[in-house]
Amino acid sequence: MIEKTNFYINGKWVKPIKENKFSVINPSNEEAYATISLGTKEDLDLAVNSAKNAFEFWEFSDPQERISLISRF
Repeated sequence: MIEKTNFYINGKWVKPIKENKFSVINPSNEEAYATISLGTKEDLDLAVNSAKNAFEFWEFSDPQERISLISRF
């Protein structure tokens, strides 16, 4: 079974503040095939603040620098 219980926040995989696991069900056979975490308000606040900080950099960065960063993916 796939287990993806961490969140990607501020460039790192981090554990949720409060564990709240959720089984993802395959509708074709009604069996659980993955476990994920449901975030809390605090997890969401961390992610949103990280995104705001990243946008401030991104908004004023040079277009060539943006292209270079995106091409890494």
